[in-house]
Amino acid sequence: MKKNNTVTCKITVPGTNAVFTEQIRNEVSLSNIVCYIDMSTAARLKPLNAAPTLGEVQDFSAKDFRYLITAANGDKKENGLSRYRIL
Repeated sequence: MKKNNTVTCKITVPGTNAVFTEQIRNEVSLSNIVCYIDMSTAARLKPLNAAPTLGEVQDFSAKDFRYLITAANGDKKENGLSRYRIL
């Protein structure tokens, strides 16, 4: 959902099965996950104010983060990433 240059994320943990057991599911934590976005390969995304780096295992347990996105043409826009909830 986009509102005022903010992307709001709803993080869902899959249900259990033979491979993804209840024990593994219970160990899922926002302090040790990977977050990624799909965007143009010509665009760049820079974390601001100690925001976690996307695409790497990071701590996303804080609620809100800011990123600077630079388009291929050089236009820049600051955007937010807000954690809505974890299910």
